[in-house]
Amino acid sequence: MKHSIFYGILIIICFVLQTTLFISGSIFSAVPNLLLIVTVSAGILHGSRFGMAIGFFSGLALDLYQGRMFGFYALLLLLCGCAAGIFWKVYFEKAVRVPALIVFAADLACGFIIYVVKFFLRGRIRFAGYFTGVMIPEAVCSAVFAIVLYRLILFAEDRFLKEEKRGKRRTWLRD
Repeated sequence: MKHSIFYGILIIICFVLQTTLFISGSIFSAVPNLLLIVTVSAGILHGSRFGMAIGFFSGLALDLYQGRMFGFYALLLLLCGCAAGIFWKVYFEKAVRVPALIVFAADLACGFIIYVVKFFLRGRIRFAGYFTGVMIPEAVCSAVFAIVLYRLILFAEDRFLKEEKRGKRRTWLRD
């Protein structure tokens, strides 16, 4: 229960930051996808089901904000949470490089799907420009922010959710 409340508040904070602050002051013409980082972190730390739930609600917030194709981002982030949850059983949670690489790969995959659905199907076929101008800078920016945000999520879970995590400590490989 506390995890759900914690991640609900985290989704709201990241949504506000992603849609207001980072849009106006983008870094290298790229905006980090904070909701994707939260979704991947939830999937890595708590499994596919929880990652899918967090991804669905994160995507739903983006769908409500943009309002063009309702359900598109909810489905996209739901799938990212499911894919990130694969690493739950074999991943040591204190290592930070793996979540950054997963966020990088997930951001590239999301960027490709967004390109196909929003541009390619409409006849805009300049993939090389979109890849080098949008996908790569956003994926790199998201991976860098993933290092910081993942550590903050780990710190908050260790600090505030100790009693729920007792007995659920994971080792390198799980049964």
